[in-house]
Amino acid sequence: MAGFIYDHLERINQISTLLESSYKKGFPIIKEIIQNANDGGATKLDFGWTKGLETAEHPLLRTPALFFVNNGNFKESDRKAIKSYGIDANAGEGDKIGKFGLGQKSVFHFCEAFFYIASSKEISDVCGDFINPWQPPGGGEKDEGRPDWGELSESDRNNLKSFLQNKKLIETENPDYFLLWIPLRQKASDNRCICANYYDDYQSIRNSFPDDMEKRIGLTLPLLRHLRSVRFFVEEQGVFQEKFHVRLDDSDSAKRFQYPKKAETSDNQQSLEVNLKVYEGDLSGKIVLGTDDKNISFSGKESILDAHEFSILLPPQELSGIDFWENLRESDLWSKRSYFNKLGKSDREPDKSIPHCAVIFTKHPTTDRAKLTLQWAVFLPLASNDDKSSDNQNYKEVFEEIDLNCSGNMNFTVFLHGYFFIDAGRQYISKMSEIRNGTIQPKTPEKPDEMVSQWNYLLATKGTLRLFLPSLEGFCKTLNKEDISKLCDGISRSQLFKSQAYKNSVCDKHQWVCRIKPSGSQWELIGVNETVRSIPNIPSTSSIWDAFPKLREYADRYCLIDIDKPNLLREDVPQWQAQDLAGLLDLLADPDLVLLDVEENYDFLLSVFRLVDNPHALREMIDNHIPFVRGSSARGNNSILKLYSLNQLEPYLNQGRIFLNCSNNRWAEPLQMALGNHEEIILLDDRIAQIIYGDRIQKCDRNACFNILSQQSVVLAQPESRMNLLRSLIG
Repeated sequence: MAGFIYDHLERINQISTLLESSYKKGFPIIKEIIQNANDGGATKLDFGWTKGLETAEHPLLRTPALFFVNNGNFKESDRKAIKSYGIDANAGEGDKIGKFGLGQKSVFHFCEAFFYIASSKEISDVCGDFINPWQPPGGGEKDEGRPDWGELSESDRNNLKSFLQNKKLIETENPDYFLLWIPLRQKASDNRCICANYYDDYQSIRNSFPDDMEKRIGLTLPLLRHLRSVRFFVEEQGVFQEKFHVRLDDSDSAKRFQYPKKAETSDNQQSLEVNLKVYEGDLSGKIVLGTDDKNISFSGKESILDAHEFSILLPPQELSGIDFWENLRESDLWSKRSYFNKLGKSDREPDKSIPHCAVIFTKHPTTDRAKLTLQWAVFLPLASNDDKSSDNQNYKEVFEEIDLNCSGNMNFTVFLHGYFFIDAGRQYISKMSEIRNGTIQPKTPEKPDEMVSQWNYLLATKGTLRLFLPSLEGFCKTLNKEDISKLCDGISRSQLFKSQAYKNSVCDKHQWVCRIKPSGSQWELIGVNETVRSIPNIPSTSSIWDAFPKLREYADRYCLIDIDKPNLLREDVPQWQAQDLAGLLDLLADPDLVLLDVEENYDFLLSVFRLVDNPHALREMIDNHIPFVRGSSARGNNSILKLYSLNQLEPYLNQGRIFLNCSNNRWAEPLQMALGNHEEIILLDDRIAQIIYGDRIQKCDRNACFNILSQQSVVLAQPESRMNLLRSLIG
């Protein structure tokens, strides 16, 4: 029986295609290295640039290189996986977040081949190798293009270990370490290369990383379970210089992901299976970036969802088993992956079905305009605006940046994590656009691609998005009211919150509002079924609560929210009905009260009137004899205000002698002079006039003057006043 013929040049083409289509150069490579370190249980990762090892035998060890060293546990299966292409060493271990067995191959952006050495309790001695994809398979033939690229000798293995010890990058008392040594690609005379990226000096490699690499690394740590420290070094004039150190604050009782973690067996031993017990926990802590003015604070929640949220993924006949998750993994529609088992043998394993999700809010200082970033993640952030291109806009589904329209000193980044099905390059979530647009609805999958879309849909809408507001509540405990308003304004303007499908999930159980009470206003998480009404803000020092005692009853009956704040609600706030305000209107009839003489009280009442759904119904409820409409006469000093009742204003309204009291009301006084003492012009406060009379009352302009003068019943003043008005009107 014949199989496919394997050729090393075919593998070169596969790597080249992978680098071009899936794994971008620069920071995405750092993310892959960070993930691998975390999967190995490493708490520390150091990396840097060096000029090379002058005394090394291998020519590539004498050239400039990047190195990455962590203190994780290196296993026999890792030794095989690092030499393999597309074999997932972590597929059989539920507590590992790596998925495709391709991520580490992204280092070929930097090199043509690489070295590694490792030591651990599971390996009897220091192991290592030279990984050269140009080497023909089988090990018998040499790389004809580079015959001096031989194996990693024992002497060079010791050179690499000495490098780590001399730079104090490994601990003598801890045998666990893994070193990845990447000789940077130099341009060759025959132009042979996997990709044409060349790095002649430190600056050329530094230019491939973002300027804010330190901060980006810091933002990844809250999403990880093990890694606590990352340092970056550069060799300068023979001296090893630490450029930055990002670490989890040891003095802070940080709470990071507890999952995924292995389940315990009956004999208290760890299983290879992940613990899927329903769980919800808080996340919080601080990441130190060298100085206090650059530190990152974070807060959020993580959750393992109950199986009933995913029951639609299996037909009824497959739901009879005790273990839903095992039944799901055994489904013909659930994807499978190749991996190396504990014996180092190739095997097939169902993809991980871990209903883990989280939302993490972070804040970090900035000297630029404040921004809010919303980024989806699968333990590590997915694509960002670094990945945008003219032919691929998928990054917009997992990354959004919103200007907070202020020159504040704080940026916010929100990570929305779930164990989603993603592309091999860890950039995009499958079917995310359809989920956001609401085109995916719950159904039992009939095909593998439907299983993928349904899993992502359920995890996002039943898990991640539902954690958004509870996570926001905890995070806002560290912010002042002004910063909370800025953050919520950005969220309300985001594509995430503008999506009705997303908003329905975000506000499925809770809403986030600036609530007004007699004791003051504060941001609160409220139930989605609470009756909400909006009113203008009432300062805690205000006398409005005493002037309108009915408000206290309203504060108990409704959730009163500040209309001018960016409240995060599932639906628009219902407007007040006229009958809802009956208690406030009753106060106006009390002749002993002078509450409307106080400007603050009058302004508040008008603001509430504007919120009534039906102004006509409001007017019908007001006693026509109550003087509450503020205005003045155009005769004499029109700055002297008085209160009119609706009955008093009715004849003026019928004769068209009521106008809006505007700052540019230049015709009112000449018209009044022309009418003399026989007729009076009333100028009403434009706010109350619009509420009570709508568009029946206009400004006093030329047309209004002509209309009044043309009325036969009008008695005019002396001829001189009439002539002055007419000259002005005609002129």
